[in-house]
Amino acid sequence: MLKKILKIIGIVLLSILGAAILILGILNLPVKNKIDRADLGVTFSSRYASDIGLDWKENYIAMLDDLKVRRVRIPVYWDLIEKEKNQYDFSDIDWQLEEASKRNAQIILTIGQKVPRWPECFVPEWVLGDEERKKELIEFLKITVKRYQNNETVKYWQVENEPFLDFGICPALDVNLLDQELMTVRQIDNSRPVIVTDSGELSTWIPAAKRADVFGTTMYRNVYKEGWGYYIYPIGPRFFLIKKWIIEHFAHQKNSMVIELQGEPWVAGWTTNQPVEEQFKSMNETKLVNNIEYAQKSGFKEIYIWGVEWWYWLKQNQNNPILWDTAKSEFEKNASEELKDEIKLENNNLAGEEAENISQIENETVDEKESESDLPEKKEIAIKVPFLTQAPYGVWDEKHEEACEETSLIMLNAFLKNKTLDKESGEAEIQKMIDFQIKNYGDYKDSDANQIVELAKDFYGLKNLEVIYDFNKDDIKKYLSMGNPIIVPAAGRDLGNPYFTPPGPWYHNLVLTGFTQDDKIITNDPGTKRGENYTYKLDTLYSAIHDFTGQKEEIEKGRKAMIVVKG
Repeated sequence: MLKKILKIIGIVLLSILGAAILILGILNLPVKNKIDRADLGVTFSSRYASDIGLDWKENYIAMLDDLKVRRVRIPVYWDLIEKEKNQYDFSDIDWQLEEASKRNAQIILTIGQKVPRWPECFVPEWVLGDEERKKELIEFLKITVKRYQNNETVKYWQVENEPFLDFGICPALDVNLLDQELMTVRQIDNSRPVIVTDSGELSTWIPAAKRADVFGTTMYRNVYKEGWGYYIYPIGPRFFLIKKWIIEHFAHQKNSMVIELQGEPWVAGWTTNQPVEEQFKSMNETKLVNNIEYAQKSGFKEIYIWGVEWWYWLKQNQNNPILWDTAKSEFEKNASEELKDEIKLENNNLAGEEAENISQIENETVDEKESESDLPEKKEIAIKVPFLTQAPYGVWDEKHEEACEETSLIMLNAFLKNKTLDKESGEAEIQKMIDFQIKNYGDYKDSDANQIVELAKDFYGLKNLEVIYDFNKDDIKKYLSMGNPIIVPAAGRDLGNPYFTPPGPWYHNLVLTGFTQDDKIITNDPGTKRGENYTYKLDTLYSAIHDFTGQKEEIEKGRKAMIVVKG
């Protein structure tokens, strides 16, 4: 009887072993590489770059300009943005998006409490209880999405990072909260796909995939586990091809990407604390190339690699550029023809657009004897106007919050009198103009268009400005084509500028300096330090133009008005 039982057990165990071997054999059958050229990107964490002793901005620029990366996933760290309740500092994210925009790169913004890098979850210290965490998390998502919903550099939202994977120092998964987060993002911005991610090797993908517009998988090949040491996952690309088939048929998800391909070591403890020789056991230049090929054979076109900060750390701090140079070669090999042409142009002229605009205006002339009706139609124009932000030193106190009219007028005057502007002279001019108004008018806040013209006459002696009312969109281009900038009053919140501190100013003034062939208006917007040559869609700007009515909250009732230079 015992022999019979043992025999049955043996047969069962052999069957299980045989089935496992068969499955592994199937998963490791060779596959044809259907992806000849991948769209490669990276995840970049300013936090991690700083943690390993790098100048993170230098790392970021090198990534864009040397590696020529044009797809970047950026984590938005809640605890760094909102260190104090309701006090938001998006300056680091703003800077990264601005630099990406200059190079026509596209961004995935990862938002939520769980975003890339250890310890995975980044809840501010001031959040005390579970209910407060959930409530404030939703509020943080609202603020973030509203800030960047009109930023064309952002291509995707990623909500949480691998929310279904129990990994990191994080609160327990709350599916209802995750669904509320996804609903919040989509209600505010339904124009962009939302990515939901999951572990490549340790999950079914279905719960994440059915919630996503685009599903993102991680992909790790060489890992370390305490007690086991280093090992390679015994699965081939067919494993991922099968899982893609599963989510296509059971989660109706046909859009997928590799959101996190291993390009950095997996070691015991903090990566850079280990000797470089130890680090190279689970990641080196050969493994990096093999991993990219593996991801391509798995049928993924869009692939984001993990580890760009570590490559730069090796290059800068260890004098070992092998991973950096290998990555550079892979990005060059996978670049599209369009991107290669773009990179070639950037190498010849990194400041291309700005220099081109300056050159254009220097070469454009307007016959002073020509009547306005006889002006030749121009497809684009860019007027070189000195730029000044209304808070030159970044101090947004009450005076500077109200100084958009003064700053716009200062820029116009500098243009007309061929003067330059800098922080010191600009700040002094703002204060001088405010003091002048208080002394002569009794107040300096919220001037309408006629009052700004009067101020220009009294303060600068400018007698050639006039207010044009109830104009159409073409009139804006007509007056800009005369070669002079325009000041417009506007409902600031309707402009949708992502660099304004949310929700933006009720009433705002800015300087129009040109227009492009694709119906965008070039401006010097004093409401942000990034306002020089900032472009708005013509329709958006025109809709927002309203003169001051006497009440900020009623700004949208104001007439269309613009201040132009006569003659």
